[in-house]
Amino acid sequence: VGGLGGSLVARRMGARLGNLKALTIGITISGVALILVPSITGTHVLVIGVLITAFTVHGFGITVFNIHSVTFRQSLVQDDMLGRVNASYRTMTYGAIPLGAFCSGWAASEFGLREALFAATAGLVVGCVLFMVASAHNGERWRASFDQHDRASSQVVS
Repeated sequence: VGGLGGSLVARRMGARLGNLKALTIGITISGVALILVPSITGTHVLVIGVLITAFTVHGFGITVFNIHSVTFRQSLVQDDMLGRVNASYRTMTYGAIPLGAFCSGWAASEFGLREALFAATAGLVVGCVLFMVASAHNGERWRASFDQHDRASSQVVS
């Protein structure tokens, strides 16, 4: 549900706020939403409601991020290299999943499930902060690439 919502508003967010800001907001929403997961306590109904909310908001944010990150890669990479770059990106991201699963399982068995989840969400927050620092440092260059891509896309559509 959240992913569908994110897909419906991602284009407008990019048009209104700029693609770089939409990308940053998407990853921030995604990471912050998951902070709720390890901190939930209470009745089963409350826990289930908070989990549904957290994962819906996460789905919204990660979808907005994914849409704009693909646009970002397309704006930076030459057309003849795009397939290789996307394949490398997918290999790195999907290749990290088994490593993350192993580390998460180890951390949960060593320190407890809640602590492992807190560590994972802390890692997400650190990643968001690092992304924000990188986008602040490289923002103008990245915005120029986005703008160039947007101009080229609008010429193809017209």
